[in-house]
Amino acid sequence: MSLENRVRDAFAPGGPIPKALPGFTARPSQVAMAIAVARAVVTKRTLLAELPTGAGKSLSALVPITLALLAKDCSRAAYSTATITLQEQLISKDIPTIQTAFGGPQAALLKGMGRYLCVLKWTMSFSHLAQIAGAEALKTFNEWAVRTQTGDQNELPEVPPWWSDVAADSRDCLGPACAHQLACSALRARERARSAPLLAVNHHLLLLYLRYNSRFLAEDAPIVLDEAHHVAEIASEIYGTSFTDHTFRALANRLHGLAPDGRDPLHGEIAGALYVHNALMAQLKPSGDEPVSLPAVTAEHLAAYISTIDHLRALICARPWEIFRDKTGSSPNDRAAIAVRMLESYRANVEGALRPPSGVASWVEPARGKEVSLVVCSAPIDVGGALGGVFRPEGPARILMSATLAAGGSFAHVKARLSLPDCDEIVLPSSFDYQAQTRYYLPASPLDPNAPEFTALVTNELRGLLRASQGRALVLFTSYKQLRDVASALRGRLPYRMLVQDEGSTTAIVEEFRRDVHSVLLGTARLWEGVDIQGEALSVLAVVRLPFDVPSHPLARARYEAAKARGEQPFATIVVPDAIIKLRQGVGRLIRSQTDRGVVAILDGRVQTKNYGRSFMRALPPAPVLSSHGEVAAFLLSRQPAGALR
Repeated sequence: MSLENRVRDAFAPGGPIPKALPGFTARPSQVAMAIAVARAVVTKRTLLAELPTGAGKSLSALVPITLALLAKDCSRAAYSTATITLQEQLISKDIPTIQTAFGGPQAALLKGMGRYLCVLKWTMSFSHLAQIAGAEALKTFNEWAVRTQTGDQNELPEVPPWWSDVAADSRDCLGPACAHQLACSALRARERARSAPLLAVNHHLLLLYLRYNSRFLAEDAPIVLDEAHHVAEIASEIYGTSFTDHTFRALANRLHGLAPDGRDPLHGEIAGALYVHNALMAQLKPSGDEPVSLPAVTAEHLAAYISTIDHLRALICARPWEIFRDKTGSSPNDRAAIAVRMLESYRANVEGALRPPSGVASWVEPARGKEVSLVVCSAPIDVGGALGGVFRPEGPARILMSATLAAGGSFAHVKARLSLPDCDEIVLPSSFDYQAQTRYYLPASPLDPNAPEFTALVTNELRGLLRASQGRALVLFTSYKQLRDVASALRGRLPYRMLVQDEGSTTAIVEEFRRDVHSVLLGTARLWEGVDIQGEALSVLAVVRLPFDVPSHPLARARYEAAKARGEQPFATIVVPDAIIKLRQGVGRLIRSQTDRGVVAILDGRVQTKNYGRSFMRALPPAPVLSSHGEVAAFLLSRQPAGALR
């Protein structure tokens, strides 16, 4: 029997999935998606798939992948998500359902090394941490470190602020030379993942493996990339480099620790290196608050800095270090080896960012951290070119899926961004009745976001809207400054509790918004996606401005110039499609179930006054449009459709 027919049978009444999930009824779009995935696995094609919210994307991909694994059509497979949270949901909920239904396959969860405890660094850091962390906190952490079987920070009730001091890190890992290799949590997780047919991974880690041509996955392994609209952004990070002005200062402190004797000449060498470092960072520091292109650094200054790093490395490598462990549980030789690895990693990042090759953009971002004042970054201008052979016409199968992968019904944007080969495409309809469940609100007098009074007008609009909705609203901003200005203007002027992102943990604030039905939540980038609030607590979703990227960012400018060189109009081929996908993500927060109903308020008048504004509205699910606060109140109070389509 073909894989497609086996997939149909799996979802059919009385099949393995309904048996594993009592009350389950397969949706037509869910089955259509699963069949498309099965076809991609068999033909070894790349598939672009848009499956709307609530359609069961995970099962649609897992069922055909599982059946292919159990039939030995492929030896291994990977399911990748954009976030750790979704990765853990996959391994704790969706994959167990598949295993109940089919009796397999074995699956493993793998995260980045930084999520696991490094036993060597924990023993090395104990005396240092005793000076900055409370004795009770260290005692509790040590008890966990002794009993944990996974070393995964997710087991901790609260991740300590000094976790990075004790976390595993590929940049300083000693590998087989480490005395604690057999107790290494990261290594054990990797070995579990290496032996499991089905791997649950995240995009960051997956792209790292693919970048460095890791043999971690078999050549024939199909890969599912869920939330694939994030792949290009994450690939820019993975295939780029970065370092801060504090990175070397922290490394210098570690180097000082190698020589307990204050008269050791190594201290003078480190001080000299810091002098060179500080002089270079002063040249790079931006004068304003916005990212800027990499300032001109003379070849002599850069060569002197690289030479300084090489000199420190050579000094440490040339010295004989004691190999016996001391009271820290590690030896001086261990600590010196880690320092050398860190110097080598730092040097590579400096070269990658300050000597960028052709096709790479570098820039400097100001920072306002306690110890960090600037971040130097680089990223490929053409992400698709950097991805190279990840997506190949000859296979294996790559399934890229998301609820918002297309822009205006077309995959042209994502195909161009990722340099995808000829591939299969499928866009499936939503199971929600947006005509009955949703209304759009556009102010009768369009608001100009470039007008000086825009924030005041937005505040006035929100005041009326929130009274009409009796709170129950999520308001999405693209600027922290505007969020703070509007929050300040609304505070104390509404009879509803107002919650503001970053005035507490995001998780806690979202949960409070869910609990307090009439509250109002104001947020920026983190709340445009990943928030799932069903019921009347979210009855109005307000978008203050269209989510265009900042056009002055050096990486964005470099990409626009590259598009112009190809004969494109970057506003039409890059800027608008990017913003449409982000808007669809934000709007998707509103209707999360068949019983949800609510109003999407778009306060940016450009959707009404600009030609490209129609592209934004066409990309959203069709529904009637309202133009007064009274209509909004009437719709939310009634179970009947209100307003007229215009």
